[in-house]
Amino acid sequence: MKLIQYAIVASLILSASLPIKAQAADPRFCDDYARATLRQIDVAEHECGNLATPDNPRWSGGYRHHYDWCLAVSYRQAGDEREARREGLDICRRH
Repeated sequence: MKLIQYAIVASLILSASLPIKAQAADPRFCDDYARATLRQIDVAEHECGNLATPDNPRWSGGYRHHYDWCLAVSYRQAGDEREARREGLDICRRH
């Protein structure tokens, strides 16, 4: 009996230490993400023309492009991408 209890405890400890897959973002979050992205792209096109180029996926594409991308990644990845665009806009505005 003790061996079974040790095995159960060991498996629980092992499973708790394994990395958990990042949760993909949900549709409502991704709708907000895509809309915010389009606003950032619009600002970039008007204030920082050199950022918004067709060959740079961060600064190009329509709503669906950014929405679908968001659905395929974690909240953290989407947040990091939004932050990277914000930092790009901040740098552009300082120059």
